[in-house]
Amino acid sequence: MNRKHSFLLTAARRETGRTLLFAVLLVTTLAGGSACSGERAPLDETQLKQFTEAQTLYRNKKFDDALARLKKLREARPDYLEAASLEARILFFTKRFDESEAVLNEVLADDPHNPHALMWLGKTIAVNPERQPEAAEHFRAIITRDPENYMARYYLGRCLEAQNKIRPALLEYQAALAMEYQVSKIHLHMGRLLSGIQMQDRAQKHFDRVRALGVSANDVDFANREAQKAADN
Repeated sequence: MNRKHSFLLTAARRETGRTLLFAVLLVTTLAGGSACSGERAPLDETQLKQFTEAQTLYRNKKFDDALARLKKLREARPDYLEAASLEARILFFTKRFDESEAVLNEVLADDPHNPHALMWLGKTIAVNPERQPEAAEHFRAIITRDPENYMARYYLGRCLEAQNKIRPALLEYQAALAMEYQVSKIHLHMGRLLSGIQMQDRAQKHFDRVRALGVSANDVDFANREAQKAADN
């Protein structure tokens, strides 16, 4: 597997595991807010329907259909940066990297410190082995404002490794792993909460994630006990 395909595969795996992020974005949208665009007017009912349908199609990997659903919304609301960001992610996963980069630069022209756009721009640029230093700067920009962003540190580590900067890459990976402990705790408490309200299937997904992360033996033991209780019931 070459470096380009390896980077794409890693990005896809990380993307499919981030359901909490999508949930937060959807709740923000329904509340009339905008995670990326400050005080912009909320979407009207038709536009909101177009956006949520496009999100669903994207999550189901129906990328062409998702782009088609976004087209009218993007034309009507070029200021709605969440739609632009979604379009950029779709273009990334369909390997239309130049188009994805152009859309992300459009977002950043309006919101220069947007961490989501910076992250995806870094990942898009990093597909090109010759542009690793450029991609690394986008991840550093995120870390400067949010030192605990473990995903930015992970991808910075990838860029440094690609440049054969082994020691700096290891330091970034170690920092990312240390922060992942917090993610394990979030999944643990989400699982406990959902289990307490009898939503066992959803709880188990979070306990599975705790086990997969494996950063705390106590958390893994708790997750295993909860899985056994669910099996016994």
